[in-house]
Amino acid sequence: MNFRKYLALSLTLAGLIANSLSVYAAEPTTSEEAKMVAGEATPAEFQKINDQLTKLDQQYYLKDHENVKRPANVLKSLSENKLDLRTAPDSIAKISGVRVDTEYNPILMYASDPNSWGRHLLGDKDTSGGTLYLTTYGYVSTFTDNGSTGCAVPYYWSDVKKGDPVRIRNLENQTYAISAGRTDFGPNQKYYGDRIVDLGSYWNTQLHGNGMNYVRTYIQILGGNHY
Repeated sequence: MNFRKYLALSLTLAGLIANSLSVYAAEPTTSEEAKMVAGEATPAEFQKINDQLTKLDQQYYLKDHENVKRPANVLKSLSENKLDLRTAPDSIAKISGVRVDTEYNPILMYASDPNSWGRHLLGDKDTSGGTLYLTTYGYVSTFTDNGSTGCAVPYYWSDVKKGDPVRIRNLENQTYAISAGRTDFGPNQKYYGDRIVDLGSYWNTQLHGNGMNYVRTYIQILGGNHY
């Protein structure tokens, strides 16, 4: 092999190695890194996605708009201030006959982030227009970090970007539904497989919630090829 051919081959190999290393280095290892890589939804993107989620929400609402009732003993304990829903979510999970899309086999979505236990795409899937929309039943819990407008869902950032709308309907009082922009990752599905969204105090008030309610969520999934 002459010198020119050897040099050309060496440069080619060096380039391939450099490319592979750059790809490896760019792979996010934590939820926060992945959030930065995925980017943030613009107001126009939020509105476009939310229009579709709202239509889906209305379809489900028209099919079944009856309020889900809590058991009498739970209502009595609440009225007497003997039950803290934030520390006793099982009191809601035992509502007779309701559907809960519980995650029993959570995914550690980011290897270096021990709190990034997320969900599979559990729930009803709609692929209208070639885009995947996911409808899920479960519980909303109180979000204690990142201010009163926090909204956390347990999906890859590449699937649900920061600022993407999450449509939530309170099924205990179906008059109330909100659309909040995603801010964070959670709830941790390793410990709370029946919780599908965390909300800050502002959104909880808008939803007329009490810190732990039975809800239905609607989310656009951008990828979905991780599962």
